[in-house]
Amino acid sequence: MNDTQKYYRDGFVKLKFKNNNTLKQAKDKLALLYEEKVDKNFEFISKYPSTKDLRPTAFNYDKSFLDILFDNHIPETLSKLTGERLTLAHVQIRKSVTDKSYMPWHRDLYFIDDRIVGNIPPGHKIIFYPKLADQSYSGVELLKGSHLCLFQNQPSNKFVHPGCSYLDQQLFQLLDTVKYTQSEDEFLIFNTSLLHSVIPDAKNTGSIRIIYSFVRQFQFDENFSDQAIHLNLNLLYERMLKDEKN
Repeated sequence: MNDTQKYYRDGFVKLKFKNNNTLKQAKDKLALLYEEKVDKNFEFISKYPSTKDLRPTAFNYDKSFLDILFDNHIPETLSKLTGERLTLAHVQIRKSVTDKSYMPWHRDLYFIDDRIVGNIPPGHKIIFYPKLADQSYSGVELLKGSHLCLFQNQPSNKFVHPGCSYLDQQLFQLLDTVKYTQSEDEFLIFNTSLLHSVIPDAKNTGSIRIIYSFVRQFQFDENFSDQAIHLNLNLLYERMLKDEKN
């Protein structure tokens, strides 16, 4: 079974970055950010009760954070996996700061009270948790194949997040959970309608990850293009993509 078939069936794949200078530079920068040694004009600001996000932007903090996508032919990989032409909408660098999970089981796309939350068709994310010295054990847990079973329902009392319904609970009796954790070079691509959760950090030292969010161009135009940070990122990504092809 090839990666495209696995991605359709499971809703995710794990792939590896090339072991080159771009990866080393990205990991070195993430290691410094993990220690909160932040360059001038940037800062970490609380996002969820137990996390901080790099502000004002992440994509232009260091050129390696975008170069790594093109070094590893990520645009072409995403096209092969999804059968679609996707564009980059958001880059986040997030540090957890406690031994608790900041995000329980949920989908980024869900239906509740006749409302749709998230993108339809669903978007796709790439997450990389670099393996760093003294970093807490953490990562993402995924419910394999759950992106193929979307329900409209009231949220469950068992799960805090509204993106996990009562019917979603039943899937845990039928499907397997898979973990993606820190790695020297392995990254995760997943369909955002897949049920997933953040693994609680094993200790208070926390962990750091970089997250890339991809959508279709019409979704970007509808949901992101009026925000300067996202627009500047997207223009840069599309320019780099054009230069890569030339």
